[in-house]
Amino acid sequence: MGDYPTVKVEVVTAKDYENELIAQAAGGSTPDVGFGLISTNVIHYLKKINRSLTPFIAKDKSFKRTDYDPYWLDVFDWHGQLVAVPLDPAMVVTYYNKTLFDNASRRYPDPITAMTWEDTIALAKELTLDSSGRSAVGAGLDQDHVVQVGLEWTLFGHEWYPMVRQYGQEPFDPQFTKLNEEGAIQALQFLGDLYHKHRVSLAPNQQPKQPVGFDKGNVAIKVFGTWDVKTWRKTPGDVWDIAPMPHLQGKPRAGIGWGSGLELLAGKAPADVAWELFKYLIGRKGQEIYVRGGLGQPMLKAMFNDPVFTQSAPPHHPEVLINETKVAKPPIHSHPAYNDMKAIMGQALTAVYNGEKTASQAVHEVAPNINSTLSDWAKRIEEMSR
Repeated sequence: MGDYPTVKVEVVTAKDYENELIAQAAGGSTPDVGFGLISTNVIHYLKKINRSLTPFIAKDKSFKRTDYDPYWLDVFDWHGQLVAVPLDPAMVVTYYNKTLFDNASRRYPDPITAMTWEDTIALAKELTLDSSGRSAVGAGLDQDHVVQVGLEWTLFGHEWYPMVRQYGQEPFDPQFTKLNEEGAIQALQFLGDLYHKHRVSLAPNQQPKQPVGFDKGNVAIKVFGTWDVKTWRKTPGDVWDIAPMPHLQGKPRAGIGWGSGLELLAGKAPADVAWELFKYLIGRKGQEIYVRGGLGQPMLKAMFNDPVFTQSAPPHHPEVLINETKVAKPPIHSHPAYNDMKAIMGQALTAVYNGEKTASQAVHEVAPNINSTLSDWAKRIEEMSR
């Protein structure tokens, strides 16, 4: 293994990773290092399936937290304990199809100054075409006749969160929710309006007759993380680039990013040996593999100007990814209750996306369920922490 020629590493895979890991933990035979989901890493820590990285970092003089972009070491912080580090870190940014912008004689989004969501919607309306190649402005999207979408927002279950952040609200808390505050409701309604008021995007449950997607070349703007860069690079020609995520007019900028967590499991190998493998995977050589493959961005500051990152194009403005961490806050995804919250909010948002309810109606209806679920989780967390 790299700098450790005498160390043998065995890679273990499973179709159902989570259940297999839990079964192995029950039998006391987990691997030494695991690659889990952001929604389960904290749960693994509470169940003592993985180890806190904080004591290892404190003891290891060769590992310096200051070498890393601090955002990525805060994503998995649980009450002062670092329980994982993202192996495929990615900020959510604005991707744009240069060809569609050129066809409309529109200037590309600026890589430094973020557009407002209001301007993004206006631009998306102009870039949305129907099956006859005519602008869909005024008529809206018809899922059976759409040929070109102005805006694709594919973070269903997550998308409300950065919007609410821009209102200065904190909608997710281990003890209670603030989703029914006015700022949060306005943000949720704004997202629902993309589909039924502004009609610049297809709702998550809409299935048009022809394939629509950024990688298909018929989506002008897409808001997503960099996990799919590897796929989009297969698109013929140099047709896309990135810009900062839009912000709400008159509101402070906000960003969001995450990744699947690499964790130090309570395996059979001595903890210090497993830690060396862990360091290698999140170190320069480990990160080079993911960055080169288009599966993430560097966490190490020393790699910000590395050709592996800067010259792997597109995108041609990789600095956007680094700058976004400066305005971002760690997401809720690592909270133990996340999967339950996602299910509840997903159902509520579906009604909003379908135009069946306003965001206010949907949120107030599910608020008791959210609060009850969070209260139950607070008790479970307390029990697991004993």
